Amino acid sequence: MDRMAYAEALSVHEAKTIVKSYADAIKDDSKYLQRMVTVHGNTIVNRWKKKSCDKRTKTLQTAFPCIFPTKRNFVHVHYDHADITWQPMREFREALLVPWLNLETLRDDSYKLLALLHARTKGLPEQWVAFDNHSMTASWVAGGLRTEYADCCVVLYGSNYDIIGFPRGRLILEAQSIILKTLRGTVEDLLLGVDTESSSSKWYMLVDSNFRGASGSIADQAFIAPIFDLDGLLNISKAAFHEAEDHLWLLQTDPVYLQYRAKLARQGWLSRGTGDRFLPHSSWMLCYKAFTTVQRWSWVIDEFEHAQAQRNRFWDNIECELLLINLLLQRVQKLGDCLPSFKRFSEDYKISDTGNAVRAKLNTDKFPTSKAMFYGDPLHWCIVQITADPEDPNNYDASMLLGFLTDWLNKDTTTAQNKQRLEPQILEILSEFATTYELLAALGERVPDEERSQGTERLAELLKIVELTPFPKSERDAAWLSKADEVRNNTSALWAHVRTIHASILKKHKFSTEKDYEHDMTMLSYDSAPEHLLALKLQRESILQPKKPATEDLSTLNISNRSKEKTKTRPEQQISSQLEAPGLESEDDPSRENQHKTVHIKSLNLPILSRMFPNTVEEYAAKPLDWRTFVSAMDDAGFAAMESGASAVTFLNTVDGGRIVFHKPHPTAKVEQFMLQAWGKRSDKWFGWTRESFVT
Repeated sequence: MDRMAYAEALSVHEAKTIVKSYADAIKDDSKYLQRMVTVHGNTIVNRWKKKSCDKRTKTLQTAFPCIFPTKRNFVHVHYDHADITWQPMREFREALLVPWLNLETLRDDSYKLLALLHARTKGLPEQWVAFDNHSMTASWVAGGLRTEYADCCVVLYGSNYDIIGFPRGRLILEAQSIILKTLRGTVEDLLLGVDTESSSSKWYMLVDSNFRGASGSIADQAFIAPIFDLDGLLNISKAAFHEAEDHLWLLQTDPVYLQYRAKLARQGWLSRGTGDRFLPHSSWMLCYKAFTTVQRWSWVIDEFEHAQAQRNRFWDNIECELLLINLLLQRVQKLGDCLPSFKRFSEDYKISDTGNAVRAKLNTDKFPTSKAMFYGDPLHWCIVQITADPEDPNNYDASMLLGFLTDWLNKDTTTAQNKQRLEPQILEILSEFATTYELLAALGERVPDEERSQGTERLAELLKIVELTPFPKSERDAAWLSKADEVRNNTSALWAHVRTIHASILKKHKFSTEKDYEHDMTMLSYDSAPEHLLALKLQRESILQPKKPATEDLSTLNISNRSKEKTKTRPEQQISSQLEAPGLESEDDPSRENQHKTVHIKSLNLPILSRMFPNTVEEYAAKPLDWRTFVSAMDDAGFAAMESGASAVTFLNTVDGGRIVFHKPHPTAKVEQFMLQAWGKRSDKWFGWTRESFVT
């Protein structure tokens, strides 16, 4: 039997009967669930949360007898039942129609079922069609779903009115029916014996809290109501742009931060195993790629702002997906290229060094099949799957893989040694991948240059000088200033050379206007910006004048004074925009310079947040801070933490609006003092924080 062939042909009348039966059931179940949530919300919440895991299992299996027992339905069906032939897949129809719906997810996290109930009652069935259709793509392509043919189509009404062929349309309706019947059966069990209507206040409180994070990341798409929020997507893009821009700024103005990043750039075996042979490439990736990352996110913002301006006139003609797909493919390629360079993964590759180039190929002797790697090394399996073409329907869905990675990191059985395999560079790529995929999901549902090579050789020499000149940690006096000046001069020499390289690239390819050239040079000249030089002058004066001791760190530019205006490059379609954190005044306002927020916090959190703005030798030399302690202190200051994929954590300002992204340290969740200081500078820029802001 051909797995891609239709099982049988149905008449139009038979097709109509099938579609109508599903549509009627979906409509009836939706109305029931919407009413029960409204009048019995508190009872549903209380009874479900009080149930033990065993009782939840019984309830769910009664509501959905064919519910799959473990997470990642398709992967387990593929590897455990259909790794030799495809026919056994057909026995798991329900699990493949809804590959994210399983017993483990709903049973172990009490908030997941509640989040799903909210998502399916808030969003109309027709709003879920795109997601439900995408979810079963791998199952459809693999031939795991028995289908019938009918010479007709299914009309899907709603704001995105469209049609789809009967074979796929019938599967979508069947999947929606399974989800709603499971929810209805569960709710009916929870409301047994309840006759009197009750309040739903607890329910709405959970809705406001995103069900305690149960529906907060791209891996939880199935638990988030499908509301297309262009403003929200723009805010996510701006947060990513701001993070990349701050990273570029700190590389140029904070020598300690630059030395840390240089150390990371040299951790791969390409540097350790072959000395400084690959340092030119590493230094290029560190310095110049930080700039191009800012550029990429700037383009994404351009697209979303353009879409925002045009959506009311030409909504159907707005296409943002292509740019995001290309960015996603770049992240995938970068991850695949760099993975073999890290010691804890290089053992799984066959490395060939020809002298001019190093090539790596997965060692199939260790894991001859994908299934063997899945069970033998799930972390490597997951990352290898992520490096596959995200547009190929034969590959695993990215949101499922990101969820798999999160679960693996949080498992008690995952050892610290295993977690250490995820180097910070890998986590950064994964975080950017997750953000890009989140935007894309929301919308849809090298020949080396000789001139540049010569330039990077000198860049490597300058970076090595920076690495070998540590920033002073002693008492701040004239000797300290002399040593600090030496480190800063080395940093400035590095970035002056980056500017030279970039200028030659622009000149050679002739694709830059004078305005673009000035914009790029400004972004690569933070170390010589007037505000930064003034800050250093004030620091020098405060140190050399004992009567006016330094009360805050002025080792780098107070970035709250740095312009956030982004040059527009869209011809004839430019729209005026300021890249500002929501809730903050425009920095064109001259009064902004001395406007600092007052943040009321508990006394126990004062010494914690004050460490973001150190002013004593003891604070500069303080031990690393526990991540959970930092998150708790930020929560006290009005910032709610939400995981955003890999190591990225978005802190949402619940008081004035806005967001900022910090990366959770890995594998040990301890924040180094220099990183706290860098976060303090970023918080000053976007939210006006200083050491004096905190009031108990």
